[in-house]
Amino acid sequence: MALTNADDWKQLISNYLKQLIKFNFRITVWETSLNQINLKSFNTDFWHKLSVYVACDWTDNSSEEEGDLVDIYTLPFSQSYFYTVISSVNILSASINPSYKRIRTLKIAMNEKSLGNTKRIYEKVNSIIIGCFVRHNNNIFPFLDVSIDCNNINHIGFFTVLAKLKPQIFCQLLQKCPNLYSLKLHSQILIEMTNKFTDEKTCLLLNKLIKHIQFNNNLGQEDFDEQTTKKFIQTFNNLERIYIHMKSPDDILKNLSIIIQHMTMLNKIFIQTPKNIPNGFIDQIKETIFDLKECYIRKEKSYLFIWR
Repeated sequence: MALTNADDWKQLISNYLKQLIKFNFRITVWETSLNQINLKSFNTDFWHKLSVYVACDWTDNSSEEEGDLVDIYTLPFSQSYFYTVISSVNILSASINPSYKRIRTLKIAMNEKSLGNTKRIYEKVNSIIIGCFVRHNNNIFPFLDVSIDCNNINHIGFFTVLAKLKPQIFCQLLQKCPNLYSLKLHSQILIEMTNKFTDEKTCLLLNKLIKHIQFNNNLGQEDFDEQTTKKFIQTFNNLERIYIHMKSPDDILKNLSIIIQHMTMLNKIFIQTPKNIPNGFIDQIKETIFDLKECYIRKEKSYLFIWR
């Protein structure tokens, strides 16, 4: 059965799913061409009786060897997560509203072609994830200004270490999202987008807005030296929740003591290490860091969970 072939779906439904009253799908095909997808085959009375209308997003890959990416899905879109790298959109019926109201999380591929050409509105999105496969400093605002109400955004994630914004663009993004409170990103790009926490305006915004932060890579490696760690703690001294990676139990003892001392609003701390945390480590923490003596602490293999 070919998943993009309307006749194969029709045969399956007619023969085995005769009581079907609702049909939604989303299929992403890599290394293909739009010419290989027969979208018109879904535009028949059989599908219209099921209220099935199909849209197709086509991403033009710059590499001829890899081919294009084609994303085919029913409308209105039924999932809460959507990934967009759009060069062209094909909707089979002008009579249906291409609704994306169910989408809450939108992953945006930073690609100049797509960001400048979108006409969609994702009116219910409250979380955006910025992704990229090649390093660049693209301006994301042409996309946001058309498609998203930034007043609704409470979480911003950066999917890869390549997906960073220019410091001034990052600062403007924080200004456009007054209800933002959560970040998920690599420590390296946070350092780059704040100029090692020396950009006063950006740091003030981060201090005011961000209550939750999750790092995708180690805190305490070369990108987080002692001075940078100190500035990081000053910038985020209003944090309530943090998820970080540390290299070893010794690093946990060293950094956690400083974090606890200066981040007095923290009530949840999640730490991950490359190797399992040894038995007896919780007792060692409570003996070493007095402020954690009465806290609930749990470990699970390489994870340490602290509730204050």
